Amino acid sequence: LLSLRGKSGSHEYMTSPKEYLRWRSSKECSDRAREVGFRLAPSTAPRVAVLLYRKHVISELRYINDLIEIMESQGIIPIPIFINGVEAHTIVRDLLTSNEEERMVREGKVVR
Repeated sequence: LLSLRGKSGSHEYMTSPKEYLRWRSSKECSDRAREVGFRLAPSTAPRVAVLLYRKHVISELRYINDLIEIMESQGIIPIPIFINGVEAHTIVRDLLTSNEEERMVREGKVVR
């Protein structure tokens, strides 16, 4: 799906999960997916964060598109998040922590 964003060999990368999801639900994305025969999961499908090494994305390693295509075809919306490796824990904390979990931490019901 990452390759759906750029046409004619160019690549564009989103800067946040919110930007990715906005694009993922756009007419541009659905039109491009249809054009290349890519099956998108419905917009109501569960969403799963996928942490990807930035170097692997830039190197265009095939497993990334394969993984995303399989997830979409199985009715799961992957949310690709690029990491450099050492920052994975901060990405999880800052981007993937739910409001409910944050509330529970504040109340002392959950310890990080």
